[in-house]
Amino acid sequence: LGALYTGGRYALAYTGLADVVVFVFFGPVAVAGTYYVQTLALAPIALVAGIAPGLLSMALLVVNNLRDVDEDRAAGKKTLIVRFGRGFGRGLYTASLAGALIVPPVLWGAYGLPAALVLLPLALAPLAWRAIRVVQRSEGVALLPALSRTAQMLVLYGLLFALAVVLPLALR
Repeated sequence: LGALYTGGRYALAYTGLADVVVFVFFGPVAVAGTYYVQTLALAPIALVAGIAPGLLSMALLVVNNLRDVDEDRAAGKKTLIVRFGRGFGRGLYTASLAGALIVPPVLWGAYGLPAALVLLPLALAPLAWRAIRVVQRSEGVALLPALSRTAQMLVLYGLLFALAVVLPLALR
């Protein structure tokens, strides 16, 4: 995917499609693909579980594009933020983090996974709130703390969610 971002006639960075591709391939495709490799089966729960890491991965790209919007515009990149503006980017970032935090309760309600464990990733809500506040109030290099917090959220979400899924299996 890296080569497709800036290389070729239809480079993702120049078409505004990078955000969608990052969401799909770093989220549902990666999680469902990993599930398939281990079980040789496809399951809707794996696709749903992949939504959160996809949204957090996309949020990383969004905050990066918010930081670089002026340079991207000058370089002719047509990111979503260049196309639709900073307000759109801030809204997309906020929706991405909120959406990622909604996935565990959805999995709990729809698939009956243990509530206490599936809801562990919700402990990241304060980190998300701080990052959202930075994104809503800042521009340029002042967005770096939000970029860092978003990367932390992605890693911590993966660890907490893995713990939430694996621990009940280990306790059987």
